Amino acid sequence: MTLSSNDDPYNALRQVLGLLFASNRRRQARQRRAGRINDAHLGALSMLTEQAEATAGTLARRAYLNPASGTPMVDQLVRRGLLERRQDSQDRRQSLISLTTAGRLEVAEQDALYRRRFKETFAGITPDELSTAIKVIERIIAVMDSIDEEMTDSGEEDIEALPVAEEPLPSEPCRP
Repeated sequence: MTLSSNDDPYNALRQVLGLLFASNRRRQARQRRAGRINDAHLGALSMLTEQAEATAGTLARRAYLNPASGTPMVDQLVRRGLLERRQDSQDRRQSLISLTTAGRLEVAEQDALYRRRFKETFAGITPDELSTAIKVIERIIAVMDSIDEEMTDSGEEDIEALPVAEEPLPSEPCRP
């Protein structure tokens, strides 16, 4: 999307964010249909490359999930052979989760794919430009979180998620 001098930059940003979010929902749907791990799973698995073991709750927080979602996520990844669990010798109520060899391989493959695609995509962009982009994205995250908090505090009723469109939307927004 190219911004002209007549366009409202905030409206253009909102439109491009809508396209980004829609693209991510389609990607997540494709991941589910293909039986691949998702970004939340990858975040949890990646954490275990940095530290040997963690609890399900810690992994859930690293994956930006509700801690109650940690055990089902771990169960899923254990069934796939990517994680293993053992009882904590210090606290028998807790299980400690660690990566299997297959889990380490999955993280390495995903990391290599992301690095390759990001290097290809951002090849002509300087480190200063990327630094600016990171700052903008961090501000977007903060604004989206604050909007969510404000909307949550409003007491409005939750609505169920809408189905994800299978086809990508046009890259240019429709204009009336």
